[in-house]
Amino acid sequence: MRWCWAQQAAPSPLILLLPLPAQPPPVYGSAEDYDYENFSYSSGLDENGYWEGVKALDYVTLPENFASLTFKRSEIEPTEEELQSEIDSLLSDHSTEKQVTDRAAADGDTVNIDYAGSVDGVAFSGGTYSGYSLTLGSGTFIDGFEDQIVGHTPGETFDVTVTFPEGYSDSTDSEGNTVVLSGKKAVFSVTLKLHQREGPARADRRVGGRELRRER
Repeated sequence: MRWCWAQQAAPSPLILLLPLPAQPPPVYGSAEDYDYENFSYSSGLDENGYWEGVKALDYVTLPENFASLTFKRSEIEPTEEELQSEIDSLLSDHSTEKQVTDRAAADGDTVNIDYAGSVDGVAFSGGTYSGYSLTLGSGTFIDGFEDQIVGHTPGETFDVTVTFPEGYSDSTDSEGNTVVLSGKKAVFSVTLKLHQREGPARADRRVGGRELRRER
């Protein structure tokens, strides 16, 4: 017997621990045959977000004084801020990434880049990387780096010029000689190989008692 949390529709909400009907053992297929594109988190749920064919009253006898139970609305009603926070969290958790090749990179996009940096024409350790996934506007790289990627398209190779902040740690060249980076101007040759953005995430459950039909 399996157990799940369910909510019985009634004048006042109660969270009840219900046994689910016995289910046949699952049949597993190969991962290659699974239809990931048509996967739905709502499988087995009705339009209100409840398990199809499962009713609390089929398993629970309510007390005679059920109708007399009272609840303060403020204790069971989420605020607008809490609802919006939960909605945003769900949309973020279930968002997808989509390859984009028909426009330039924009702030907030996730890009895949190769880069090779040098100071005074000397390549330094840690300044070269292939296939780095970077969200533009995240502030992951030093000031000015991400801003200079915006506006470029996949396949482009271009220079990004930045200045390392004062106090930045030294590096070394290919022969082990010290390369001072603090306060130095550096030039990075950047190739934008792949350019992605978050695709629309559709929430079709009930959250906080409200039906969600939001595109992002």
